[in-house]
Amino acid sequence: MRIGAVLAMDEEIDAVLRLAEFQKTSFFDYVVYEGQIGDHRVFVLQLRIGKVQASHMTTLFLEHYNLDAIVNVGIAGGLQSDLGDVLLARGAFYHDVDVTAFGYEAGQLPGHECVFASDETLLKRAQSALEDAEFPIKTGLLCSGDSFALDIEPFKPFLKRYDDLLAVDMESAAVAHVAFLMHTPFFAIRSVSDCLGKDDQLVDHEARMERACYNAAIAFDKTVKAL
Repeated sequence: MRIGAVLAMDEEIDAVLRLAEFQKTSFFDYVVYEGQIGDHRVFVLQLRIGKVQASHMTTLFLEHYNLDAIVNVGIAGGLQSDLGDVLLARGAFYHDVDVTAFGYEAGQLPGHECVFASDETLLKRAQSALEDAEFPIKTGLLCSGDSFALDIEPFKPFLKRYDDLLAVDMESAAVAHVAFLMHTPFFAIRSVSDCLGKDDQLVDHEARMERACYNAAIAFDKTVKAL
């Protein structure tokens, strides 16, 4: 398989690049790292932060590299998860979309289901590969929006609707959305670096980011090797 890994931050991509030997290539003005993990060719691209950036880069990536699957890897802010947890996404949705005035669910865009689902095969292989992982594993939903979330209050209606809403980030739903439109299997792996609503959330984020990036990268490596 030709697998694309998309990540937003320098720390996230550095952790993945330590997994194997990668060669630096480019397309347009963007850097891509190409290497081998297990039996699969892996292409690694840095998205940068935010939904539009993630959508733009994912579209170019899929068009240029003819990928068989795309995996969003990185860190997230915990909602119903704990520091150090590694999260396997069954899907992702936007927490900052509101067309409820026209009868849609909060988070739902017209013409789409609210949740952009992960590929079932990728999810099951990841669950199997990580049964004996050295860190806690949880499976559930991610939500995305264009803000670094600190206050848990805006998420409480979503938490009531989805009992497995685990974390918030700024890219996974956008990557999932593009993958859906381009008929490409999607999956996301996130590790919790901080938890919303804690007084020391930003301190946790800085202190635990490197370890969380490493855990997400290891989970990605084990998943790819199990495919």
